Amino acid sequence: MLKALQSISSGYRRQVVVIQPRLTQAREEYARKHPKSRDAARLRQLDTLLLEQENSCHGLQASLSVICANEPEAKLPGPRKKK
Repeated sequence: MLKALQSISSGYRRQVVVIQPRLTQAREEYARKHPKSRDAARLRQLDTLLLEQENSCHGLQASLSVICANEPEAKLPGPRKKK
């Protein structure tokens, strides 16, 4: 690996990829549509962390890509049952 790194020029494309396997596309869409849900609170935290990462990447002249799980059949939270 070190040999491969030494052979690239200084103009190579820098990219950071973050994989969020526990965040499904369906949950992200649900959270954005329901801002008072627990998922929305978690998504706001994740957005904040990713914005910080994006700023760090820009400082390194790198791009940031985030990949979430794509499970269209993922179960979304429904109304809570009363005990």
